[in-house]
Amino acid sequence: MTAYTIDTHETVRQLAAAGIPDNQAEAIVAALSRSDTELATKTDLRQECAAVKADLRQEIAAVKTDLQREITAVRVDLSQEIATVKTDLQREITAVRADLEVLRSEVKAELGAAINKVLPAQIAVAGLLFAAIKLF
Repeated sequence: MTAYTIDTHETVRQLAAAGIPDNQAEAIVAALSRSDTELATKTDLRQECAAVKADLRQEIAAVKTDLQREITAVRVDLSQEIATVKTDLQREITAVRADLEVLRSEVKAELGAAINKVLPAQIAVAGLLFAAIKLF
C-alpha cells in the first residue's frame, strides 16, 4: 500500500486557525499520521483485485483439469464395464440358444414318438371304418 506523508506542523496550524484548540489539533494530526500507513488507494485495490483474479483463474484452470481427468477416468471405467456386460450377455444368449436347441430337439423327438404311437392306431381305425362302410 502507498504511504502518504503530510506536513504535520502545517496541518496543526491549519486546524488551530480553524478554531480547534492546539492540543486537539495535535491529537488529530497524530491520529492521521498513524492511520495513513493503513490507507489503500484505488491503485492498491486494483492491484489486489488483479492478483485475486489471477489466483482464481489458476484455481479454476486446475479444477477444470482435474474434472476433465476424472471424467476421462469415468469414461474408461464405463467403457470397460459396458464391454464386460456385453460379453456376459453374449455368453448368456449363446447358452439360452443352446438350451432352446436342446429343448427343440427333445420336443421334436417326443412329437415323432407320439405320432408313431398314434398313427398305427389311426390307420387301424381307418381300416375298420372302410370295412364297416363296405358292409353297408
